[in-house]
Amino acid sequence: MAITEDDRLALRNALAGTIGERETRVLMESLPPMDYDQIATKSDLETQRMLLSSDIRELRTDMNAELSAVRTDMNAQFSAVDAQFAQVNARFTAVDAQFAMLRGDIDSKLASQLRITVLTHVGSMIGLAGLVVALT
Repeated sequence: MAITEDDRLALRNALAGTIGERETRVLMESLPPMDYDQIATKSDLETQRMLLSSDIRELRTDMNAELSAVRTDMNAQFSAVDAQFAQVNARFTAVDAQFAMLRGDIDSKLASQLRITVLTHVGSMIGLAGLVVALT
């Protein structure tokens, strides 16, 4: 049964006749002006707690599923990036091998040029020495 303001007024008037006007005023002012059927009971709170716990469990399950999907996606993307880095590394290895071959080729040609230059100079010096000896 919902308590109306008329019910409250009737109670107030009955109390004023029984306990006095001043005491009735103090008592009525200390009572909340609300419908008592809106006050939550322990069972109401327990029901709400159970519903909230259920919602939290469902949310936790959904979040774990979403995070698992994100992890799977990230692992796939990292694997793709790792594969691309492996391809780049293989290309650098091939280029490094080509540079090593080029370096070896340049070293051998420089050594050959140095021998030719040294022999040419030695031959020129011998020829010049022979000319000096012949002229003296």
